[in-house]
Amino acid sequence: MSDTISPTEQLLLRVERIERQNRRLRRSLVGLAVLCALGLVALPAWEAASQARGRATIDGDRFVLRNSSGKLVGAFGVNDFGTANLVLLDKEERMRATIGVNDRGDPALVLASPSGKQRLTIIHTSEGPGLVMLDHNDKPRLVIAVEPEGRGLFQLIDPAGNAAWTQQ
Repeated sequence: MSDTISPTEQLLLRVERIERQNRRLRRSLVGLAVLCALGLVALPAWEAASQARGRATIDGDRFVLRNSSGKLVGAFGVNDFGTANLVLLDKEERMRATIGVNDRGDPALVLASPSGKQRLTIIHTSEGPGLVMLDHNDKPRLVIAVEPEGRGLFQLIDPAGNAAWTQQ
């Protein structure tokens, strides 16, 4: 036998080499396609998991806070006007402070006495900001406000409900 390879044998060897390369290329492309498909499936799942770890969202219309004795000490929820309201209670479950938005969209902060009666209200209406202090009979005794024209109002009110002193 001779050591020389005939042109036909050379051609067969070249075809076999090209076929091996073609099989490797196909396997590589199939592997790449599988990795891409896994990435498309895994990416949304990974994003959801990372959001759950760091920035979880909780939906609801009322959340309550209880102390170690199981007593209600706070609540965050939707009020009768369909707006947000945060209520803070003392350890005897009496309302002591609330912050919320009324039916007209006016934000307000209300502080209450130990008996749960409103004593101080800070509110911002469409007419301007104001502060009202009430006595133990629920009568306004001090009003501080900014009137729509921009003037300040400071008013002391006597127990009968009459302005005892007004400064504008």
